[in-house]
Amino acid sequence: MFLLLRYVSFPVISLLNYLPIISRQSPKHANGLTVFFFVIASVFAFEYIQVWDFSRIKKILSGLVVLIVAFVSWLISKQGGFYAIEMGKALQHVSITLILFSAAIAALRLSAGWARYSISKAQYGVLAVLTAELILYIPFGNSNSVFLWARIGLSGLVLACGMLLLNHRYLTAGLTGFVALATYISLIVLPDTGLPVQFELDEPPAYMQWLREHTGSNYRTFGIQPETSSLGAIQDIGVVGPFGLQEFHNLVRLISNEEDLRGYEISTTFTLAGYMNFELEQYTLVKPIFDWIGVRYLILDHGYFNSQQRIDHIPLLSEPELRVAYEDERVTVIESQLVKPRVFFSPYYRVFHDQESILAFFQDDPREILGPPILEKGSIPETIKDSKSGEFPLPKIATELYTANRLRFAFEAPTSGLLVIKDGFYPGWRATIDGKDADVLRVNEKQSCVEMGRGGRRGAKGEIEEFSLNHVSPI
Repeated sequence: MFLLLRYVSFPVISLLNYLPIISRQSPKHANGLTVFFFVIASVFAFEYIQVWDFSRIKKILSGLVVLIVAFVSWLISKQGGFYAIEMGKALQHVSITLILFSAAIAALRLSAGWARYSISKAQYGVLAVLTAELILYIPFGNSNSVFLWARIGLSGLVLACGMLLLNHRYLTAGLTGFVALATYISLIVLPDTGLPVQFELDEPPAYMQWLREHTGSNYRTFGIQPETSSLGAIQDIGVVGPFGLQEFHNLVRLISNEEDLRGYEISTTFTLAGYMNFELEQYTLVKPIFDWIGVRYLILDHGYFNSQQRIDHIPLLSEPELRVAYEDERVTVIESQLVKPRVFFSPYYRVFHDQESILAFFQDDPREILGPPILEKGSIPETIKDSKSGEFPLPKIATELYTANRLRFAFEAPTSGLLVIKDGFYPGWRATIDGKDADVLRVNEKQSCVEMGRGGRRGAKGEIEEFSLNHVSPI
């Protein structure tokens, strides 16, 4: 109840939202923790059923009902009073709640009676109640009221089957179980829309298969919904959730206008379309940054980019450095022909005072990110104190391994410099060059540096472990 009250920002309890870490999460992110606590509470109820005191339980339930009534009354007042309520929908929800609540209390009361002479029978009774409740949460069908009541009926059948078995009514329990199974199958087969017949989780859509083939570990995309990009093992820069690194927040600062940045800071959500709409006019203003971090493809979902919703993608189609690379009934994929590789060697670097000055520099002119990488003053190893002058051929870098926690490259460096890997900087990574340890530093405010010694290397192998987004290796 405590976590549910936080979910709806109940007064006083809503102050929890200002605590560290929790302040970076929307209330809905507490749902998983809430369910976990419910499971623990159920385990205690199951284990200690023999010491239940129903006289105390009645008082607790009465207090809970009073709290819920007070809470619902407060919500109604905040939403504009009873005149703002859709009575049909409200009556449906209230009636469902009362039915489920009454059935659960009756079954638990019966189980408590069994506890006087058979603890195991009482525990199985509680287990039947828990199973009947859990069956409600399986995402059958859709929100149609017919399917809603069918799910409630299924829950009742499961509960009845359990109670009949405990009372040795095996034939009746078997028939009830058969009807429950038939209902279960019907709820999967009958709906025209809704889970679980929406799409095949183990078969990525055609456009994702095409993207995976053309991006590999070298390039990124922008425009796939964060929950689905992993189906095709594609690295899309869209995010949903509170776990982004500070460096990703800095990236959003660089590429977003004030409204989009504020939206990300409030919701920790960053998408091209859907949860949040990133304006493509802004994309053209900061395109050098997108190109530099390796965003090769924009994914325009026809569910959002159409004549009725968004048409800000149309000017992009006439840009000379952009082209339509793929199109089907679901998406249009636009390719940037100026995109830069995710890994490159640079014998040059620039030095700035701190992170903020680097960010301000790129915000003033996004094209500057295409120049030599920038190191923070005070973080430059002694071995690379002097930036090189002159012309040097850029080596070809072969990616031998690119996973979430381990990267390996082979290359020939003509001189000392930086091997830049465009992933997020995070403490704890370690790097080696030809098997020798090297320090990992940050470059361009978001990337990392690995000190690899002076002079050129022929046939060198660089390896980085436990490191993810933008890194650099001084060679």
